[in-house]
Amino acid sequence: MRKRKEDAVRKKFKFFGKSWITVWLIVAALSFVAAIAYAAYTRVSVVKRVISTDAGVGARFSSDAMGASTQTVTRKGFPEQSDDPLVEVHVYNYPYPKSSLYRNAVTNYVLTAVIGTYDNSTGFTPLSNTMTPEQLAAISNQYTIRYKSGTTYEFRGATGGIVNISCSMAAGRVEPDSIQLHFDSAELSDTPPGYCIKLMATPEDQELPTLTGYVMAKYTKTADTGWKGYIETLESGKEYDAYNYIVEGSGKGRITIRWQYEKVSINQSILQNKDITFYIDGADTKGSSSLVESNLTPSGDYKSITLVVDSAKKNRYEIQFFKTNTTSYNYSNSDAVNYLPATTPSDWEDLGE
Repeated sequence: MRKRKEDAVRKKFKFFGKSWITVWLIVAALSFVAAIAYAAYTRVSVVKRVISTDAGVGARFSSDAMGASTQTVTRKGFPEQSDDPLVEVHVYNYPYPKSSLYRNAVTNYVLTAVIGTYDNSTGFTPLSNTMTPEQLAAISNQYTIRYKSGTTYEFRGATGGIVNISCSMAAGRVEPDSIQLHFDSAELSDTPPGYCIKLMATPEDQELPTLTGYVMAKYTKTADTGWKGYIETLESGKEYDAYNYIVEGSGKGRITIRWQYEKVSINQSILQNKDITFYIDGADTKGSSSLVESNLTPSGDYKSITLVVDSAKKNRYEIQFFKTNTTSYNYSNSDAVNYLPATTPSDWEDLGE
């Protein structure tokens, strides 16, 4: 009887021994699978994060004459009627002017150029909307566009006054695209035709923004030495999201503009434009990403910036100011004038020619 009991106990331990081995094998297998799944999931997450950090940055496609969200109008001034009205614009594979943030992928895009007219109230109107094909074909062949050093296209020879060019910027380096727009010399006369060229850059990568801008050439008379500033025409009864303040003139010197910073804010692209020189703390300083409005020292209700100007190089600046608090302040046309720089710039220091 006792022997039978001992045999029964041995059988039970033998059964459990085999079962525990099976259980441990199952647990080990499940742990191994879980480890592989976790590692695979982690790798996928890292890859996705790297991709979105590079290709997903929309600002890595920009231009000095086209914008993604704001209307960019460039009116290139020429001081002499004998000047050749050639305007060069650029497209960048980085958030201009931050060239260190260039894309690591090839940037392909289609550049569309359309000839027409531009009005501050109605915007852009293609000539094909107002002219017959015959009239459009008769336009001077001096209105042209060329991408880099490639083919020169005439707008009168393009169907409907439209030119489409396939463009590409290399990956992993800074190499801005150059676009040359040539206008008829008649634009520098006292009665110019007033034609405008609309540019639109549509990227192949849909994560990048489409850029749009309008470019014109104009004759700027320089009979009087000195500079002036004024707010671009504000139409009665029309509400504006931003205001254009124009600084133009002739001569060489420094000009200071002031604005009520709690009510309007200066466009940062002006402060960061490396082609503009400012006079800061007694020294000439190129625009850069480190120059921001928040670092400008206020004087009472105003902040200011001093531009170093030379009409032989550039005789017109368009400076945008944006509303900062529409709930607390009245932005009617008459009041907006008080927030923006005066019609005559506050300070003008003539440094001579």
